Amino acid sequence: MKRLYFVLAFLCLVSFFASADSTIQQQIAMLKQLFPTLHTITVICNVNDVQPVLHELKAATASSGIELSVFDVKSFPEVYKIFRSLPPKVDLIWMVQDTVASGDKQGRRFLEENCLRKKIPLVAYSEETLHEGALLFVSIQNGQPAALINKNVAGLIEFHVPAGLESRVTVID
Repeated sequence: MKRLYFVLAFLCLVSFFASADSTIQQQIAMLKQLFPTLHTITVICNVNDVQPVLHELKAATASSGIELSVFDVKSFPEVYKIFRSLPPKVDLIWMVQDTVASGDKQGRRFLEENCLRKKIPLVAYSEETLHEGALLFVSIQNGQPAALINKNVAGLIEFHVPAGLESRVTVID
């Protein structure tokens, strides 16, 4: 009997930690609800650093009917050039953890400041990067995808949570 309780406790623990992170497919589903006019997700990164993530992102966007636009950068000056050449309307930028665009605080700061300047929603890859200056981070809460929204950034880029999603969004300072 003790062994059964131990196994059940272990399975619950594994289930909890396995569900703490949302899948890319779940994140995209949440983003489509938050941004009903979402057509393109833009990623700026060193593609060599994030192949598995990009592969999963490509599959998830294709199955969701969203275009994926990836800009491969090998040095920080290339990130600057990409921002100067972005089209006037960018739906959102998805931050991935690479070694060039968002791997260090300087690169993230550049992304955050320029997204604010151009009023481009920036999706964080962690709660920490959300607090640094991204607009949102998608995680799992109570078994469902939920968004954490940076209140200050939302105000600056004039983002408003669509009606009906308030219960799946937590606004943080």
